[in-house]
Amino acid sequence: MIVKPPKNEYEKQIYYICIDIPKLPEGEKAIIYDLAVNDIPHFAEVDFSLIDLDDYIQNIIIIYNKYKSSPVINLVTALINRFDFKEKKKKEATNNANKNITSQQRYWIGEFD
Repeated sequence: MIVKPPKNEYEKQIYYICIDIPKLPEGEKAIIYDLAVNDIPHFAEVDFSLIDLDDYIQNIIIIYNKYKSSPVINLVTALINRFDFKEKKKKEATNNANKNITSQQRYWIGEFD
């Protein structure tokens, strides 16, 4: 099972749970681990101290087996919905250059009407 080494205690627990999954090839164990540790926390706010890690991994396995052939983002979205995690807000890039420009200074407004 080739994965990035666990960084904290929760990742170590998830790693050992994934190693002990019966009847699953090593490659799929690595995918389950990556979903649990990297992909889901990237898109949702996950507090590992508040969830049952065994249940978390079992639900990931169930949804992974169901949506195995779909894109990863669909799989992650299904998992976020399953656990009722709050999605992380995307940081909106603001263009501060146009922040204080009035419509009179924007000569192109109305040009194409």
